[in-house]
Amino acid sequence: MENRIWMAALLVIAAFSGACATSGGSRDSGNASKRFTAHSIIYNRAPEPMVTTKVFRTDIQTLNRSNLRSYRFNNYITGKKDPDIVVTLALSGARAGLAIYDGAGAPLMEFPSGMALRDLVEFEMPTKEGKMKVRWLLTSEMILSVFEAFDNDGVLGYSENTVYLLK
Repeated sequence: MENRIWMAALLVIAAFSGACATSGGSRDSGNASKRFTAHSIIYNRAPEPMVTTKVFRTDIQTLNRSNLRSYRFNNYITGKKDPDIVVTLALSGARAGLAIYDGAGAPLMEFPSGMALRDLVEFEMPTKEGKMKVRWLLTSEMILSVFEAFDNDGVLGYSENTVYLLK
């Protein structure tokens, strides 16, 4: 429960600060919005093992304030005017929170308690089917995300590796 409260508070602060950033923030105050091209490789084991690739546009808004860093990924996977998936990643010290929403704003996944070590962030969460692992590497010109789902026997069932490259 404490992790969910911390995650909610961190994401609300990040979202509010991000809204402030888009309504007048500048690069000097720690705010930035950049366009990236995302390249994904997706492995799905069920029912037949399959590997697919996707390339799509992503607009990433960043906020750096004292001990808080936040990233908002607006992913335009289908090329529509509005984002298909929105990802919010918030870091404060050694703690991190991650939330993923569909284009309408409905929550898809939440990872309330991640660990951050500078530009490397890691989440691990049990699921009914096994566990999810999520890792991020955050740099100024390239961002890497890895989402993996394992069954209860530790067998990889899904993997999505995405490289975000600054345009």
